[in-house]
Amino acid sequence: MCAPFAASARGAAQAPPRDTASIRPYQERISGTLVSFEMLPVPGGQVQLAASGLSRHVAVGPLWMSKTEVTWDAYDVFVY
Repeated sequence: MCAPFAASARGAAQAPPRDTASIRPYQERISGTLVSFEMLPVPGGQVQLAASGLSRHVAVGPLWMSKTEVTWDAYDVFVY
């Protein structure tokens, strides 16, 4: 299983800290712009998947998720 990564605004992938107590939400600014975004930690755990009468438990590692959808301002930075 590969470790989850969060891509920074500069495009480089950064591994999340291994110590879950040190994982905190953070805000990052896209360099050269006034655009910023907030990232929230999502703890890992077990998830039960069910389909067609079958179910199984799957382990999901910790990951980062944006607090909101990607704004048009942030999208435009990468498109244009």
